[in-house]
Amino acid sequence: MRIMRNWGLSVVWVICVAPAVMGEEESSVRGSFNVELASAYVFRGVTVNDRPVGQPSLQLPLFSGFSLSVWGNFDLDRKEGSEQQFSEVDISGAYDVTWDGVDLAVSYTEYLYPGAETPADREIMLSLSYALPVQPSFRFAYGVDGGIQNDFYLEGGLEYQRAIREDLSFGLGALVAYDVPDGGGSGFRHYECRGSAEYSFISACLSYIGRWNSDLLTDEAYRKKWLFSLAFTFPF
Repeated sequence: MRIMRNWGLSVVWVICVAPAVMGEEESSVRGSFNVELASAYVFRGVTVNDRPVGQPSLQLPLFSGFSLSVWGNFDLDRKEGSEQQFSEVDISGAYDVTWDGVDLAVSYTEYLYPGAETPADREIMLSLSYALPVQPSFRFAYGVDGGIQNDFYLEGGLEYQRAIREDLSFGLGALVAYDVPDGGGSGFRHYECRGSAEYSFISACLSYIGRWNSDLLTDEAYRKKWLFSLAFTFPF
């Protein structure tokens, strides 16, 4: 009940308070609504659901580099005897600043699991990237509550984007992840290689997820190697 109450209050805040705050800013401040259809739900190498999912999200720029986002995972093809539902709702607040090609962001995320007994997970993250033709990025996450409390997660990546024309682009990316769980046994957990294409408001992505360490990413958790997604983005 505590999880559902927190989720409800957060959604009310998004609907009622955020637009009022945005109204104080210039009309150039824009948000976006995104709907992604994926062949599975894989989070940091872990297969959460190996069946098709829908993942809507809402991004709301607020003021002076602050933003708010809400993301959900809807299980489209549940196992027999279970109901279709939102199995996860993530609410994030972030502050982003760019200086001389360097983009730095600090964020706080609350991972909520409606209809489950699992308590909410809470995490803070530091993200860093640099604007180059092949863009390097680094993310450092620390769990502050829930099942990920005191866990560290580090991720380094490279991203290349090429615009063919104004409304058409292609991209290649790769990342490696290092896990430091609270219980010990740290090490490189997984890596990912992906290719993407974007045309107008539609984008598609094909990813391969590889495993470094079977102790950190067990056979039960590592059930999907290939992941395909199709996303539709609607700015407002």
